[in-house]
Amino acid sequence: MKWPIQIVLGVALLVLIGVGQSRVSADQRSPVLQTISIQPRSGSTFGGTVVTIVGAGFTPRTSVNFGYVPATMGYERAPQISVQSPSTIKAVTPPHAAGTVDLVVSNPDGSSATLTNAFTYSDH
Repeated sequence: MKWPIQIVLGVALLVLIGVGQSRVSADQRSPVLQTISIQPRSGSTFGGTVVTIVGAGFTPRTSVNFGYVPATMGYERAPQISVQSPSTIKAVTPPHAAGTVDLVVSNPDGSSATLTNAFTYSDH
């Protein structure tokens, strides 16, 4: 009569061991941060153009930067952004000298993604 009890205890032990454990499946991992496109692709050197950025891995704390500016040792941060979803951001372009610049999005975890030659500033 001990055999059935051992099986029951064995099953109970397996169930209890499994309680509280979690595994991250591939579907639960955060997507890799990436930028795919920006629309429109051009705007005024005065800034103020509202753009839509499409990509993946955006969070509420994602930052958006346009074009490297050597004098400031960095990129110009978009003055206003709104993360619409993990794949869409609306942003307002900062002022910048005429020319074509890269778009860089960054997450607080240190990850970043660059869309090369993404936006063209013009005087017109």
